[in-house]
Amino acid sequence: MIKTLQILRGIAALSVVGFHFRVYLFADFPVLDACAAQGFMGVNLFFIISGFIMYQVTERNRDPWKFIGRRFIRIVPLYWLALLTFRGLGSLTNPDTYRSMLFIPLGGGNRDRRSSVMQPGWSAGH
Repeated sequence: MIKTLQILRGIAALSVVGFHFRVYLFADFPVLDACAAQGFMGVNLFFIISGFIMYQVTERNRDPWKFIGRRFIRIVPLYWLALLTFRGLGSLTNPDTYRSMLFIPLGGGNRDRRSSVMQPGWSAGH
């Protein structure tokens, strides 16, 4: 059952990618563009499935520190690498880079501001 849900979660993630890149990928294909325009709905599906899978996985192992440690090791180094790769090493002089690396929202809680110097960083901090 989990593998089937993982496939559906992958489809949801790809639909979001299609939504963001549809202008580049499907500009000449109106039918595909119309489908990709609905890709934003994949966000909710992805998070619902992820929550269910997290529950299933943690139900077997109830040690929260082990869960947090594994999640940290799996996500944070890759996020930092992506952040430094896409922002460049010159961004190390920008205090917002360090705030983003520590998952501190740039707006200080103000919903009108970005939560990270790398826009997808908001999901890693939640």
